[in-house]
Amino acid sequence: MTTDFSVLTDLVQKWKEVITAIDGLPGRIHKELMKPLRDEGRHRHPRKDDMDGAHPPAPLRSSG
Repeated sequence: MTTDFSVLTDLVQKWKEVITAIDGLPGRIHKELMKPLRDEGRHRHPRKDDMDGAHPPAPLRSSG
């Protein structure tokens, strides 16, 4: 009696591909989500209220 394990072999190969593709995903997602917030702090554009002379621009907060 013989057993064909080719289906399982294919499944293992697909599983390895998935694991490789998602390796480090939480870190990549975190970087992608935080990038706009970091950029906003570095490249803050004045608001209209800040430009009318009535209110000075708000100070930038340091991250450290």
